[in-house]
Amino acid sequence: MTRHRFLKVQGTGNDFVLFPPEVQPEALSVEQIRRLCDRHFGVGSDGVLFVAPSARGDFMMRMFNPDGTEAEMCGNGIRCFAKYLRDSGLSTKDVVPIESRVGLHACRVFPGPDGAVAEVEVGMGKADYDRSAVGMKGSGTFVRRPIERSGRRFLATTVSMGNPHLVIFEPLTIPKAERTGPLFESHPAFARRTNVEFVEQAGEQHLKVVVYERGAGITLACGTGACAAFAAAAIENRIDPARPVRVDLAGGTLTIRRDEQGEIWMRGPAVVVYEGTIDLEFAPASAASAAG
Repeated sequence: MTRHRFLKVQGTGNDFVLFPPEVQPEALSVEQIRRLCDRHFGVGSDGVLFVAPSARGDFMMRMFNPDGTEAEMCGNGIRCFAKYLRDSGLSTKDVVPIESRVGLHACRVFPGPDGAVAEVEVGMGKADYDRSAVGMKGSGTFVRRPIERSGRRFLATTVSMGNPHLVIFEPLTIPKAERTGPLFESHPAFARRTNVEFVEQAGEQHLKVVVYERGAGITLACGTGACAAFAAAAIENRIDPARPVRVDLAGGTLTIRRDEQGEIWMRGPAVVVYEGTIDLEFAPASAASAAG
């Protein structure tokens, strides 16, 4: 039996299992990742993070969803990832360059009173409004356009933050979003499925967001989803993108801004919940399958 060290981390309630560099994703099967994320038979998380080598940054973050698929990027995950690198001594930089599948991200760390990293601001890249960026057919943008599935019809805007998002400015409770989100996550208009955000404009520079994440379902927070909501609000002229915007999610609050070059920046907390060790063969296959 081989036991592996891991950390349980969270950013605004979006939680992850994070493995140190000695464990790479090739060491785990899809089923093992599913078991880890299962909240009854495993550790329980919204995803699994791996510290991989990078040719462009100091390290590469690889992130896998609870269904075992690999994500392009994860905003809350990369904040936790940057905290781990700095607190563990793998990096001594105040701005840590971290690679994801969609590019290189500058991650500025902000230590708390105890010296450990408390918050991280991440350069999330520029929003891409082209249909092709979210896997839709056709050319041009999809801004405040009607989209329908199973009798539910909304006006929506699509935006890519390195991964696809469908942003709907209609507030929904979490139970309603749990029923509506899957319909649009798997909408046939999206070649690779999509994340879905239900957004309430709570004030001039204040958004409230419920996220149905592709491959994960309802989560307490989604960093790329918060940035996509900001980007959609900007192109719909709902906010002033030159000023910071408060984005409230079920798990906490993020601050989103856009710089003069058009890059979107996200700032929020990063927390280590606990550390542990685990045998990756801990759950019988039948239990993992039943949890499905």
